[in-house]
Amino acid sequence: MLEHIGQHLEADAAINGILGSGAATIREARDSDAAGIIDMIRATYAEYPGCIFDLENELPELKKPASFFAADKGKLWIAERDGEIVASFGFVPAEKAGGVELQKVYLRRDQRGSGLAARMFEIARAEACAHGARFIELWTDTRFRAAHRFYEKLGFKRMPGERLVNDLSRSSEIHYLLKLA
Repeated sequence: MLEHIGQHLEADAAINGILGSGAATIREARDSDAAGIIDMIRATYAEYPGCIFDLENELPELKKPASFFAADKGKLWIAERDGEIVASFGFVPAEKAGGVELQKVYLRRDQRGSGLAARMFEIARAEACAHGARFIELWTDTRFRAAHRFYEKLGFKRMPGERLVNDLSRSSEIHYLLKLA
């Protein structure tokens, strides 16, 4: 379903034309973006007590991010401002047929509240709809409360239960679901 995701977007320039002047530039991620993505996600983890960033054992996909998402029939985008990566988001086919799962949704602290996440989500929603997805789901750490409020504002519904992740951070995640028309 997502093999050719992004093809209906005419060009990166067209995406960014919607965003207005002074906005971050959103484009498909490349493997060469790895260092910037890693730095941004590492900084986000550092904001939360107990979140341990372990690239080698828990996040090795960040070393070749675009290749990882492409191999999973998904897509990863980044946002840049002044040559620095300030946000990422991606998605892959959901385990349950007919949907996509958002992954690697991160914004640098100084970009939160700027509207960038909402613009990035609209790209994800448009892509999902263009490929016939009936739902978008995501799992998020219980500690990321501001993200929970953001997802709920977008219309996501929190699903019952939590799942424990076998990671160094001893993470517990909650599930969100957005049904598409």
